[in-house]
Amino acid sequence: MELNFYASLFRDFTTYSQKKMHCLCEKIKKIYFLVKTILETFLAEMRSLAEIIYQLPIKPQQANPADPDLSNPYAPVLLIHGFLHNSSAWNHLILYLQSKGHKNIYTIDLYNTLKSIETHSEKVAEMAKDIFQKTGKKSILIGHSMGGITALDAATKNQSYIHGVITISSPLSGTSLSKGNFVPSMEQMKIDSIYLDHLHKRIQKAKELDIRIIGNTGDMIVRPNQSTHEGIRHTKKIILENTGHLNILLAKKMHETVADWLREMSNQT
Repeated sequence: MELNFYASLFRDFTTYSQKKMHCLCEKIKKIYFLVKTILETFLAEMRSLAEIIYQLPIKPQQANPADPDLSNPYAPVLLIHGFLHNSSAWNHLILYLQSKGHKNIYTIDLYNTLKSIETHSEKVAEMAKDIFQKTGKKSILIGHSMGGITALDAATKNQSYIHGVITISSPLSGTSLSKGNFVPSMEQMKIDSIYLDHLHKRIQKAKELDIRIIGNTGDMIVRPNQSTHEGIRHTKKIILENTGHLNILLAKKMHETVADWLREMSNQT
């Protein structure tokens, strides 16, 4: 009888230990895959940073046509770079869009990105108006990071010559990295900033504006990552998993999505 008791106790202990060991193994496995994903995203971001630094002095050669192709079926595209960047951010996307038949592709250099977003927005609006006068078509603005916020600002104020906006890794609801920063453009991109609150209200009123969002997870600049794809009214949205803030500029999936959306949006202009 006593032997059966100890045998039962041993079995219970063994079963309990096995369950605990299984739980521990599952936790270790989850931690391993989390660390692996973070490292892979970080390394991809570093490779992208090296590529982007290399590309900095190389301005897009085929953009900003002096004589736009008025027979091209696609709407003109105006590409807006992000904070501390320039128009070379779009070298890869431009080549991809050209391979898909786009002719009227324009870029803009904001230069001093420390200035307020309204300052950059006015510059973008002026260029969009000039494009409209040359082509007779409304532009589609595409902006990366702060460029997406700038695009939304310009579009909500100038719908007569801007059809829509595609944002890429933009801090739509702000980023915690802007906290305590007194640079005008960075201060405006703080979470719950007065500027973003006013922008969101204008977006809500601009019902005819076609807004599409390419968000991502794995972004080390826009924190939390949900801010890249939540917080504003939109027509369509896609989230690229484990894609960094810079890596997204080189991502094939981003290029394909932009091309698909531009085809859809051009049919509406």
